[in-house]
Amino acid sequence: MPIPTDLHRRHRETLDRIFNPPKRKAPGISFQEMLSLLRALGAHVDEKREGSRVKITLPSGSSGVIHRPHKGRALDGGTTAYVREWLRENGYQP
Repeated sequence: MPIPTDLHRRHRETLDRIFNPPKRKAPGISFQEMLSLLRALGAHVDEKREGSRVKITLPSGSSGVIHRPHKGRALDGGTTAYVREWLRENGYQP
């Protein structure tokens, strides 16, 4: 799926930070920023799961489960890598 051309600047910036993480330690991507981006891409977000799990379904039908961060609001490197690969597999990359 191509990236929509009418995607807001903040969503494009989040997408860029997912695919081009900084070389040095920088503030991470917040969970809400990531959910907002996925919703802008047309994903359905199901937050009514047990515990901290959130199920996300892309328009292609591909689903993934992401854990809401327990400490702080930023995604850890592993979650960011998972989202990056999942988006890449489904044709979303800048």
